[in-house]
Amino acid sequence: MHRSLVGAVSLALVLASPGTATAAPDQADWQPVGDGTESGISGIALVDATPEATEAIIVRDNKKDGENRASWLSLRQGQVTGAEPLDWQGELPVDLEAIEAIPGSPGEYIALASDGSACHVRIDRSGATVLGTFELPDRADDENYEGFGLLAADGRLFAVWAERGEDDRPATLRAAEFDEERLEFGEAQTQEFRAPYPTKDVRHVSDLKLRADGRIVVSSASDSGDDGPFDSAVFAAGTLTVDGGEPRLTIDQEPEPLGEFPGHKVEALIEVGGGLLLGSDDENAGGSVLTTGS
Repeated sequence: MHRSLVGAVSLALVLASPGTATAAPDQADWQPVGDGTESGISGIALVDATPEATEAIIVRDNKKDGENRASWLSLRQGQVTGAEPLDWQGELPVDLEAIEAIPGSPGEYIALASDGSACHVRIDRSGATVLGTFELPDRADDENYEGFGLLAADGRLFAVWAERGEDDRPATLRAAEFDEERLEFGEAQTQEFRAPYPTKDVRHVSDLKLRADGRIVVSSASDSGDDGPFDSAVFAAGTLTVDGGEPRLTIDQEPEPLGEFPGHKVEALIEVGGGLLLGSDDENAGGSVLTTGS
């Protein structure tokens, strides 16, 4: 039987009463994990978290042979202590944009590339091993996928994934039952999402995660080029519920703002210890992480 996602807890980034966001954190709170375009963070998945330490997997959108695809991120008391590159065994993905832990299967993940191709991968400190590959249903050549989340409910597994959208074109979110053994999807539902912020050069969804209660949390980002400037925000965007064994995807017309993050292109998020761990892909400026709300 599937278990709930580890670390899926209420966001402390949201104030005690819904609808109000905290002030932007000090830029000095961002911690670099590498320099240059090969070090950006495009997705993150939680391995384990305690009040003292957090272990996570980060993926990078690199495209060439010999460039890192995944690293093991370690934090102690909120401070980065390491980002160790992992050897990748199996078919080498191009342009990874998301990674999600599979509920009930410790050490196993789904990693998603921007073209809608994906892999089932086992990861530990010795490396990442591809167990299988598949494609998102109804993917299109002109779409860019940047978010993937999983929800365990009623002894089954359900997925939500996002095509990022751009400027006047909203993001497209889809939801369906997911069979992690066969790597197959059920019939998908579709909804659109527009981020109220940022408003220029915007990718409406740059990452996506599902809380254990089905709440959908997304990041949105402004990308004006390899040298920025960048801006980002995080929203509670809607819900995935299961009714009679069928998924129901609902997107809020006025998403709840959870925070704004100027100066960084947030492309990765997870909930940890009552707050958020965010990862940025700041192109020429490299990648950074921020812990907030814990």
